[in-house]
Amino acid sequence: MKLAGLLTTICLVFGSLSLSAQDLHNTLYDYTPLSINPANAGNFLGSYRLGGVYRDQFSVLGSGVEGGTLNTQDLETYNIAIDAPLPFVIGKKGHWIGAGLNLQNDKSGSLGQETSLFMLAASFNYVISSKKNTYFTVGVQGGMRSRSYGFNGLASTEESITMSANPLDDNALSEFGQAGDDAPGADGLIINAGVKFRTNIDKKTHFHIGLAALNITRPNQSLNQPESDSIEFRLPLRVNIHAGLRRQLNKKWTLNPTLFVSTIGNQNQAAVQVWGEYLFNKEKEIDLRVGLGHRLGRDIQPLIGINFGQIRVAGSYDVRMGSLGKALNNRGGWELGVSYVGVIFKKVDVPKVIFCPQF
Repeated sequence: MKLAGLLTTICLVFGSLSLSAQDLHNTLYDYTPLSINPANAGNFLGSYRLGGVYRDQFSVLGSGVEGGTLNTQDLETYNIAIDAPLPFVIGKKGHWIGAGLNLQNDKSGSLGQETSLFMLAASFNYVISSKKNTYFTVGVQGGMRSRSYGFNGLASTEESITMSANPLDDNALSEFGQAGDDAPGADGLIINAGVKFRTNIDKKTHFHIGLAALNITRPNQSLNQPESDSIEFRLPLRVNIHAGLRRQLNKKWTLNPTLFVSTIGNQNQAAVQVWGEYLFNKEKEIDLRVGLGHRLGRDIQPLIGINFGQIRVAGSYDVRMGSLGKALNNRGGWELGVSYVGVIFKKVDVPKVIFCPQF
């Protein structure tokens, strides 16, 4: 293998390890329920649910990175999902089955890395108590994860990360691969599984907690480079824990604290968010939402949103902290999340009855 190819391989592998350790994540994780736990499929009150989150990472940076410039036009993530409870119940208690589809796409800047997921989910919801709306859910998810690298941006000065030293010079990249050549990539089968418990503590308080194991099959994400030996890298197992409490404080205000903890490989992250919801217009079902979150040791997350009937819209911004935050001038990524729950009403056939007038 040529030296240029070897250097490229090493940098791509280490970049792959670092980015895989982070995996795909969202600040507005409540708007991407299928991406954190397959037990969320069909686990809501309604006929169907459509939702998605768009994340733009570091787009506001431009050339504001200490020590050099950073092109960030491709640091973005799309997450789209649809799920529904199937239109039948099981048993007298009304157990039900849920199903869903989740699509994710993540573009990671200068390496030209693009990660895509196509996932199908199914869940079984066992009703423990219909009076307290208490149930236990088991969910599974399966699909394909693909990862590819493109070298067109790497061979261009405008598409590179310029620091004090860059081991990937233009000549080495042009020797290894240009746009149109076979770029390194990997595909693999993903299997996820999860459980969830939900209950009403009282008439004004709802609680849920869930646990999920992702990447159970640990697919091989080695870089399939042309005319070279692949270096094996298997996607680490990821474990998610999520919980939330919804408490109606009075006729106007509702408090909604949430917790999300994720572990993948030797990397951990935990996020705590507290949402406040104000009933602005009861007749039009308009709720104004504002909140604050913190991803421990990483960033502060201002949150804002609005509910209009069955439509939920929210936005967030990550204010980077620590040494990385200092290098990035505390500027991070922003997200926009949208969710819609549709309700299909059954047409009820009312028999025609002729009432005889009383005399």
